[in-house]
Amino acid sequence: ARPPENLLDDDLSFEHDEMPPERPLTNLTPLSHIIQRQTIIKVAAEIYDATEVGPPSTATIAALGAKLERAIDSIPEQLKYRSLETSIADNPITILHRMLIDILIHKAVYLLHRRSFVGGPVEKETMKSSKLCINAALAILEHQQRMSEETQPGGIMFSIRWKVASSLNHGFLQVTMMLCFALNRFHGGHVGPTDLCALHRRGEILEALTIAKGPWAKHSNRSVEACRAGTTITTVLKQDFGKSSLPTLTASDGEEVAPVRDTASVGYPTGFS
Repeated sequence: ARPPENLLDDDLSFEHDEMPPERPLTNLTPLSHIIQRQTIIKVAAEIYDATEVGPPSTATIAALGAKLERAIDSIPEQLKYRSLETSIADNPITILHRMLIDILIHKAVYLLHRRSFVGGPVEKETMKSSKLCINAALAILEHQQRMSEETQPGGIMFSIRWKVASSLNHGFLQVTMMLCFALNRFHGGHVGPTDLCALHRRGEILEALTIAKGPWAKHSNRSVEACRAGTTITTVLKQDFGKSSLPTLTASDGEEVAPVRDTASVGYPTGFS
């Protein structure tokens, strides 16, 4: 089926036998976010098909990456993600739609580079893919945290908390496991010294996993996925915090990040409603 046309309910009438002209995508309608999500989903599906059969070539990654960038550029400014601090006056539904589209974008980036990140040889392209995967995973977990916070009483999306779909949990679980894998592989000695730059955001990874542990633990008694995520995070963090000597890595802003030792200083969200 074709994507829906960008129309308002008032554009339709029983007095006409033909569909009215579609509104420009810059005109927001209740269907705009569905149309834009469909654009990203189509590219993500193409990425999945190209990478599932085996590690894609550098040329394939570049071509699909360019296609994804074009799809992102086609999204109207009104639906591009912006920080919640600058969106305080916007409609909660619009804010949620922006977050969902941004999650899809980061998931597509992860799908495109996951093969190189998980099993590729240590080389320049692998290090680049690792960095992009980690950036995407951290961005998605930040959305999980903000959704958890803003669907609580007093939050921006409390009035529409029922719209925050539980189907997102699979994507949150996927990137949570990926970050756990990154830490475990790094500290398990399964990577070479040139992979240090792949964990240049190690402090942020530890903090993101510590925060993400809260929502998973809250629902572990009624969800197998939540239980698995909570157990995995706990195991990986214990291994990491138990290291007597951890390397000091470089953060995304160029500053040195000391090993995180105290989880008590990191706040826990209250969980999903």
